[in-house]
Amino acid sequence: MRLLSVVIFCFLLISCGETPDTKKQRFLLKGNEKLNEREYREAIRYYDEAILIDPQYADALNNRGVAYSRLGQDAQAVADFTNATMAEPDRMDVLYNRALSSIQIKEYYSALADLEVIKKVYPDTPTVHFTEGLAQWQLKQYTEAIAAFDIAESQDPYNAEIFINRATLFYYLGDFEKAQIDLNKGLVLNPNEANAYNVKQGKIDSAFYWVNKALDLAPNQPYYLNNRGYYHIVQENWEAAEKDINLSIRGDSENPWAYRNKGILYYYEGRYNYIGLVLWRLDKQTEACDTWREGAAKGDQKAAIALAANCN
Repeated sequence: MRLLSVVIFCFLLISCGETPDTKKQRFLLKGNEKLNEREYREAIRYYDEAILIDPQYADALNNRGVAYSRLGQDAQAVADFTNATMAEPDRMDVLYNRALSSIQIKEYYSALADLEVIKKVYPDTPTVHFTEGLAQWQLKQYTEAIAAFDIAESQDPYNAEIFINRATLFYYLGDFEKAQIDLNKGLVLNPNEANAYNVKQGKIDSAFYWVNKALDLAPNQPYYLNNRGYYHIVQENWEAAEKDINLSIRGDSENPWAYRNKGILYYYEGRYNYIGLVLWRLDKQTEACDTWREGAAKGDQKAAIALAANCN
């Protein structure tokens, strides 16, 4: 019992002798340990303590942002990265983290603005150009995205993700030869890359095989589901096609390729009202009205109602 009292007394002396800087650094280190152990909520708890001592503590703010991002709470992550940047404006690592989280919450222009600042300081960093390509892709700036991936490749020619993502862009643009070249390079560098299986070309049975391989590696990925939906359309398997395309849209409601495929599906099924709705959703009002007009002429009552409600 006497020994225990001495231990407690010594601990109190140590605690009382700790400066605020020492305390906040101790909490930061404990948070970092939990972050490395993937115990993100515990990590956040320690970072909270450090930030309570010093609200301008950039290291703790940045690392708490990383923990929030790992939990999928990217809006909170962006807030932490922003506060860390305000505390230490020259922290390029914080800007890069903010760019990544901005992409997750679809703030693509904000991400590009941060990446532009980083490029001026570190122009030869392939991950920066790669991330820039991802943001431009989401903004449908396909030519700019390919150019960004080109720079990333020149700086990191052994990164399979660069080739696979660029192959997907070439595929969307209809340049299948370049897509195949990039795809083959990506598969050599990383044979387990899910995107490569998704892009791979071939007959319809082969296409199903590869897209299912992709979905085995990344279940519920919207782009893969959309592609499989299209293959179902080719086979006139309407019910399966609609299921996959709807799941794709649920996963990414801004993917125009999914709406395109849905329009194709409805066309083959003769569902004029729904074709018109898809076109209207894509801001193609003239085409939507033309479709409803055709449907009304063929006796589609829903198309007639939509025509009357939306078109002169």
